[in-house]
Amino acid sequence: MTGAYNCFQEAYKRSLKKPFTPRRMMLEEVEKFSFFKAAYEQEPDKYFIYEKEDDDICGTDGFFLLGTRGCQWDFGLIVSGGRTGQVFDTDNEGAYAFTAHSFNEFYREWLDWLSDTENVQRELEKWRKLRLGRK
Repeated sequence: MTGAYNCFQEAYKRSLKKPFTPRRMMLEEVEKFSFFKAAYEQEPDKYFIYEKEDDDICGTDGFFLLGTRGCQWDFGLIVSGGRTGQVFDTDNEGAYAFTAHSFNEFYREWLDWLSDTENVQRELEKWRKLRLGRK
């Protein structure tokens, strides 16, 4: 097992060094992914697609996963390429949405959101209703 782990570890390191080079998402592609068309139409420059190589066992290519927003939504820091330092959301299907110019900006916005108790209460209520099967 150690050999397989070391192999994966090395592949992961190589994958993080590959530059993250997304292309702009086109309007006709929005519905293939988990983004809303209305959101795309308001800020089309925020949405990207990154096509990974099929043989990439890690699938990171310069995208360092920081956390999850639940279900299929994750967010991460770009660690190589022209967008190094920026934070993106991903639907884990190849679509990405620009979130912040830096981790510092991302973290400050998150802390601001978290310190607003009304935001937190709305979010908790939304999840409570989902858990109970109500809309």
